[in-house]
Amino acid sequence: MFTIEGSSNIEDAKQKLNLREAVLGGYTSFETSFYDEYGAVSNVLVFTATKESDLYVGSMSDNPHNDVEHIANQVVGAKGQAGTNAEYVIKMAHCVRRYFPEEKDGHLILLDQKVKEKLRNHSKIVYSYYEELDSVRLGI
Repeated sequence: MFTIEGSSNIEDAKQKLNLREAVLGGYTSFETSFYDEYGAVSNVLVFTATKESDLYVGSMSDNPHNDVEHIANQVVGAKGQAGTNAEYVIKMAHCVRRYFPEEKDGHLILLDQKVKEKLRNHSKIVYSYYEELDSVRLGI
């Protein structure tokens, strides 16, 4: 977790984020209000994929398990300048488990499991690297 203070630093960070996510990543962005579990409101910047993006995966099914399977296939085969998408998903799931243990994001946890399963089936060497990352971060 980190905090950015000062209007010029915040603006600089938003510009870099916009470059990475919107210009290079094909996402669109919008600002909205976020309400936490206590009712406190924060303004947030959201990036989302649209059908107009070349990177848009497409419509998902009515079955969440099929969606996760489809998404996991996309994740395992993709990488960007900052690293692999598999690493991103695994780190995000780890962060949610560690910093927000009360949150039960079934979709993210299932996606994390599916990505790890696909990595394990794809390459024992690659998977053991991610397994090692988890054990170091979790103190196992």
